Amino acid sequence: MQHVAWIRGLIVWAVLAGVGLWYLGHALQSRGSSPARMATQLWQYSVEPRTTAQLQMPEHTLLAVGDPVFVYEDGRPRRVGEVAEVRHHETGQPCHIAWVTTAEVTFYPDAPPLAGSVIRYHRTPGDFAWALRTFLPPEKRAAIASELTAAFEQHRDQIVTALRPVVQKGLSNAVAVIEEDLPAALAKHREQLQAIGARYQHNLVQEQVVPLVKQEILPLVQREAEPIATKIGQELWSRVSLVGFGWAYVLDRTPLLEKKNRVRTEWDEFVANDAMPVFEAHSDEIVAAVQRIIAQAMQNAKVQQVLKTGLAEMLHDEELQAVVWQIVREVMITNPKMHEVLDATLRSPEAQKAFRLTGEMLEPTVVRLGELMFGSRETGIAPEFAAVLRNRVLFKDRRWLVLEPAAEPPANSAQQSPLVLNVTPGDPDAPNPFILLMPEPASGEQPTP
Repeated sequence: MQHVAWIRGLIVWAVLAGVGLWYLGHALQSRGSSPARMATQLWQYSVEPRTTAQLQMPEHTLLAVGDPVFVYEDGRPRRVGEVAEVRHHETGQPCHIAWVTTAEVTFYPDAPPLAGSVIRYHRTPGDFAWALRTFLPPEKRAAIASELTAAFEQHRDQIVTALRPVVQKGLSNAVAVIEEDLPAALAKHREQLQAIGARYQHNLVQEQVVPLVKQEILPLVQREAEPIATKIGQELWSRVSLVGFGWAYVLDRTPLLEKKNRVRTEWDEFVANDAMPVFEAHSDEIVAAVQRIIAQAMQNAKVQQVLKTGLAEMLHDEELQAVVWQIVREVMITNPKMHEVLDATLRSPEAQKAFRLTGEMLEPTVVRLGELMFGSRETGIAPEFAAVLRNRVLFKDRRWLVLEPAAEPPANSAQQSPLVLNVTPGDPDAPNPFILLMPEPASGEQPTP
């Protein structure tokens, strides 16, 4: 009976092993790997000897035990070794991670010839820009933009119709708050603004604008405005009643008559009945002359240079920027009235209805964008998202080495012991091998935008 139980157990374990091997082979074939190749690699990894080499860095470089070494074959990375030992640069004691100038690397049996090879050192940047570039590469950003554009074009009329009243009401209320509180904010910073204005009055207006007006603008005004001014003056002179003005002046100066300011009355009647009709009759000519003056002034090279210099000076004026930012903060950002207005606008029934309508229309697009960026149950986690998680959350895949075999190994390579490989900095824009080695989505392709 004991032998029978033993045989039964052996059969069960053999069946389980067969099922496991079948599943492993099926998984490898689905990922483009060969079971035979996998078996060969396992045999080499377990039995065949490995090669040890010393890395020589030109400066202190951060390395950790286990950092991988890759070699590229047909554009695909293959792991062929790893850092086996690093020593503290001061104590010389073995440690897990350190800034070193030398380190020991173990190469697997299937590594290419090492003599004459070069090692490139790569390290993922620690800034947010790297995470954003990795998570949203150019092709994925283009797909997202295409999705958003298509969704907006499909529902543009409904979204704009729903949101327009909410936006108009919110802007109207916000402008009312700004109009109410801006004078107080300007008065609070009046001394600072006056000091800045005095500085620009001297540096910009007196030293640059006034000479420019005298030299460049006034000749334009004289040339364009003089003809129309002469024409209007002649017409006004022909309408002036010298007798009326003279008689009014005499009456105002007569001691025996009551003072009624007859000259001012005569002038007001002249302006209303004679001067204004003349100016109105020539208004088109006046506007045309002003337009010509402005156009010619804007085309003047000296005027353009002064305007450009003055604008650039104001844009880069740190004192002016600080005052303007303080006013903006007090009136718009930290203003409790502005917060109440925005909160009331967003909580209004019209806004809630518009948000619900927009959400219902854009929900399919949001789902597709989520699958595109993060993955789905069917396709698995997106490789880019997984790379960011491993690097930023699990603190993995932060450093790697790339082996570049020599085209022709040196003739005395067999005599060199121990083998020393020089390490040089890698290209910052080099592809990340950890992303390239991640399994493709289960369907074999990314979700179609």
